[in-house]
Amino acid sequence: MNVPRGEVVAIVTGGASGTGREVARGTAGWGWAIVVVYLEHQRNAEATVAEILAAEGTTVAVRADLADDLDVQRLFAESIAAFWGVDVVVHTTAG
Repeated sequence: MNVPRGEVVAIVTGGASGTGREVARGTAGWGWAIVVVYLEHQRNAEATVAEILAAEGTTVAVRADLADDLDVQRLFAESIAAFWGVDVVVHTTAG
């Protein structure tokens, strides 16, 4: 799923719950394409994606361990493959 070039693409870590979920939903409301990053809570990430899609937003979820360099590289590769690029990274903590 590619977004039009020029649309803002944001990676939101911790986007499956708490503050990260609110940031993901809020920035999606601005018309940004969102990459919801999660480590352990796939169902919560899928719920966040479903909410954004239901509001006609653009989003994907990617599982990544941010302490693993190869996982971070894969996160960016998948984000770029899905949305042409990455403009913003919002790092939130769980909770």
